[in-house]
Amino acid sequence: MNRAEALFREALPRLDALREKAPLVHCMTGAVSVNFCANAVLALGARPICAEHPAESAEIVVQAAALSLSLANITEARDSAMRLAAGAARAADIPMGFDAVGVGASALRRELAERYLAEKPWLIKGNASEIRALLLKSGRSGAGVDVGAEDRAERGEGDKILALARDAAALARREDTVVLLSGAVDLLTDGECCLALQNGVPLLGKICGSGCALNCLSASFLALREGRDKKREALLSALLAVTVWNVSAETAETRGPGSLAVELLDRLSRITGAELSLRFSGEEVRI
Repeated sequence: MNRAEALFREALPRLDALREKAPLVHCMTGAVSVNFCANAVLALGARPICAEHPAESAEIVVQAAALSLSLANITEARDSAMRLAAGAARAADIPMGFDAVGVGASALRRELAERYLAEKPWLIKGNASEIRALLLKSGRSGAGVDVGAEDRAERGEGDKILALARDAAALARREDTVVLLSGAVDLLTDGECCLALQNGVPLLGKICGSGCALNCLSASFLALREGRDKKREALLSALLAVTVWNVSAETAETRGPGSLAVELLDRLSRITGAELSLRFSGEEVRI
């Protein structure tokens, strides 16, 4: 058994625990994807709340068990609400995940990202261009919120995957957190250990909000708080979220992105630990 498999087995009981406890998760994401994200969290077994008025976001977040933040489709009002929620979550020691959507696309997003990183999220998520933009504190991607062609790594491209893994690990060490770099191969690292997770289907990239939903699912597992080590909690939570999401996509009966979006919710509600164990594909990357 490799290290990725061992960590997956450690994380797997959290699927049943989440469905039993149904934690409340505060999901703050863009209007483009919020409905899909909320339905994904519900299908998994947690309970979403998507409050984003600045006058109530801090009050709401302390009632929740985890917070998910995203730069997707950012507005001035939602930024204000997210900053208040992030500060309240940190003060109350509530787990927080941050999705750096499009951070390389504008100076505004880079400035906002720095403020959210200062609130010490337990998990940082982004595609390769977004992770490199955070690491270098500069714009890299010319593809809006999508990964740039120069940063894209496909399965089997070992040298490119290793380079991305090292970037993700460097960011994790600098911010003292866990980083999830999403792509054809998902890379998950706490700065020391790095896992390459290889489940999933390319069609996921054709569904608006699929990445935002993954961030919300990771926060849902973080809400369980089964241990005291924050980075290990984030590593196990994101590992299970990625596997649940990607295996659900692999086992969906679909004709295209529209039917996959619907079937994903159905599969999330029915996916079992046995199915995940049968299909899990991951290995450690030596960085």
